[in-house]
Amino acid sequence: MADEADFLMMIEALSHEFLEECQEKLDRIEGCLDDIHSGTGIVDENQMLIKRDIHSIKGGGGSFGFPTISKLCQGLENYLETTSDNQNINVFDIAIFVDAIRSIVFDRKEPDAQDQEMLLKSLPSGRQQSGKMAITRGVGLLIMPKGIQRKIVGQELAQLGFKLTLETNPIAAIDTALVLKPDFVIVSMVNEMLTGPEIANMFHAATVLRHMPFAILTAGNINDLDDAPESTTFIHKGMTFTKDLLMFVNAASDNKHAA
Repeated sequence: MADEADFLMMIEALSHEFLEECQEKLDRIEGCLDDIHSGTGIVDENQMLIKRDIHSIKGGGGSFGFPTISKLCQGLENYLETTSDNQNINVFDIAIFVDAIRSIVFDRKEPDAQDQEMLLKSLPSGRQQSGKMAITRGVGLLIMPKGIQRKIVGQELAQLGFKLTLETNPIAAIDTALVLKPDFVIVSMVNEMLTGPEIANMFHAATVLRHMPFAILTAGNINDLDDAPESTTFIHKGMTFTKDLLMFVNAASDNKHAA
């Protein structure tokens, strides 16, 4: 019992230390935002510092009992990845993420499931090429390895007004889908752990997820892919890729508004 009590005290102390460090990093991020807004700092350097601190907070959140903080940090990373250039990134958008993280740090406890979903869905999405905030048409989940393909697909969908969550780990993606309840899921054929059809079958096996529109991006012959659920949409990386991608997400958006 003594060992268990000592262990719990150690975890509590580490959690307290994480929250204190988190507060310091958030203050530093706000300083970077002030520099960007006032034009007194170098935008690229400040963005690099913001990304570094957010990535550090994200790792600590999952380790010390604050998974929602990690999800908020992931959301900010998604925003930065799907907003195509520095001119479109808005400091007030980033401040919304920072304030959401700070609210949990201040409360020193995880929000309940309903508050978590509401908090995550209220976050800003990427901005259009004009720099204006895109009208949110829906929420999408992309399960793809990091790289140019994910960046291109993510930016294109963000330009159309879809708020995106980007995941590389299929297991983490299941948890994200359960919380966010996205309007569609897009996965690449090749991933770090599982193939696209294997991930599709994982989603289909869960009753609450099986009716989500699900698409697999593939460079192979679509006619040879018969091991995914029948409801799966296959989008071929060919001449009609952009057209087929837009048809899929538009249909998902239309079905959402018709429901």
